[in-house]
Amino acid sequence: MAARLFERYKVRAEFLRVLLSFGDEPHQSEAGSANSTFVPQGDDAYTLLYKLNFVERNERSGPDAWSFRHVGVYHQHTPCFDLFILLHCQPASELAETLQDLVEEEEEVECSEELDDKSAPMVNVFRRDLCSQPAMLHHYILSCYLDNWRAYLRHLGDRFSKVLNTAMVPHAKMDHNVWVTFKSVRELRNTNDLALFASACCQSNLEVTGCILSTGKFPAAEIRSMETMLRGYIESSAVLRQRVDNTVELASYTLSLHNQQELQLLTREMKTHIKNTGDVTLKLKDLTENTVDDSAIVRIITIISAIYLPGSFVGSLFGSNYFSFNEKTRKIAIAKDFWVFVLVWLILTVFTVAAYFYTYIRKKKKKATRALKDLGDDVDEDPNNYNKPSPLSPPSARRYGVESR
Repeated sequence: MAARLFERYKVRAEFLRVLLSFGDEPHQSEAGSANSTFVPQGDDAYTLLYKLNFVERNERSGPDAWSFRHVGVYHQHTPCFDLFILLHCQPASELAETLQDLVEEEEEVECSEELDDKSAPMVNVFRRDLCSQPAMLHHYILSCYLDNWRAYLRHLGDRFSKVLNTAMVPHAKMDHNVWVTFKSVRELRNTNDLALFASACCQSNLEVTGCILSTGKFPAAEIRSMETMLRGYIESSAVLRQRVDNTVELASYTLSLHNQQELQLLTREMKTHIKNTGDVTLKLKDLTENTVDDSAIVRIITIISAIYLPGSFVGSLFGSNYFSFNEKTRKIAIAKDFWVFVLVWLILTVFTVAAYFYTYIRKKKKKATRALKDLGDDVDEDPNNYNKPSPLSPPSARRYGVESR
């Protein structure tokens, strides 16, 4: 249908760029593109086309009460004919409803049998101007939507003020709750993105007004007034974005300060734990030294007992037969067979000492064997198996590999 329309009315191909941008809300990458074109054709004929970005209330519940929209305009003017093509994505928009009302009023006037200026409905001033000066439609389109940016930027300012109040209060939850800080920064970033998109849209609309003004076919004073208004919106958006960036920086600094405080508290607790651990280590050292001293004493007693106990056993076995008291000399007399006592004592002492050393050495060998076995198990569990000999290696190499473990 678009191809037939283009062919029937000889619509210029430049309007395809405007047409292809429709189908969804204004794209993020096309916010600054108005696709505005003015082509003079001689004999007071010209073609003007552009895309105007605007915002409109969507009357939906939720945080996003505004929607980004656009309207495509194609105006082909000749001394005897004016062709308007308006591409609009929202039928209930202000422009669409106004034009529909004009068409309905025109039909009512044509169907009326009696038309009197006093009794008939008041003819819309815009309709009269549109019939006499078709170019006034562009002025009406700009007037219909450009002022919405003021209300939208005010809406963004209100959103920003809520987060700013939270960030500026010293006892705010933002100082203590990381999740609240993240939500606040996310809201600020979203506001910054919306303000940036609004600034790009106003910049593209400024391009449209410049294109309309360059034609020389429209009231220059009113168009320049709209340009001034758009430049004010762009500057207001820049100021809002700068304030948002400052608040994001403040929130980041607040979060960093909170992290530093948490780190200082954690460092203080770690120092306390390290000090307590050092005290426990010193106490364990003292306990170990005392245990070592006690073990040395027990070992000395054990060695002395190994020498003393055999003699005590031999003495209890032979009794006091080797000793007697001589009443004449008033001294203790030792029997001639005392060497038997000494010999048995020495033999038992040697056996006792030998048994002690045998038990000690055997126990030490068991500990060494167990340690080597544990080390070999650890090497076998090594995933890289660096110390494990290859199955294809000669027996000597395999034996040395095992011995190395």
